[in-house]
Amino acid sequence: QSETVGSRNAWEKAADTYKAWRRLPAFRYADWAAFACAAPYSTIWVAVEMGGVPLHEFEHPERAVYVLGSEDAGLPPSVVRACHLCVSLEGLRAASYNVAVAGSILMYDRHRKLGGAKDVAVLEGGERVDAAPG
Repeated sequence: QSETVGSRNAWEKAADTYKAWRRLPAFRYADWAAFACAAPYSTIWVAVEMGGVPLHEFEHPERAVYVLGSEDAGLPPSVVRACHLCVSLEGLRAASYNVAVAGSILMYDRHRKLGGAKDVAVLEGGERVDAAPG
């Protein structure tokens, strides 16, 4: 599911050739307070922002809402403080990623660490190894 806060971006105007916003549950909130009131019960909020636990060290909660900020400004400090955890994505060439790329990296890492990628192989030192042994 997808959730947005504020009116800055509209799904209908996004460069989404598949129009995914028509096919998945999508919620739009006027502001952070409205989101906070409607957030799923007993779910950990995870801010994705610089200064958090590096992704390679991060342990994903079983139930989580990942909160990503805008590409140009990130998350406001008040939103980061409202979250239970904070994770950061290491960047090689830039301090931040496009929101879609950041979300993809995060979800791949979550899938891999929580045991969903047993059949995925990666190259490690030039040799093929299982990404998630077991």
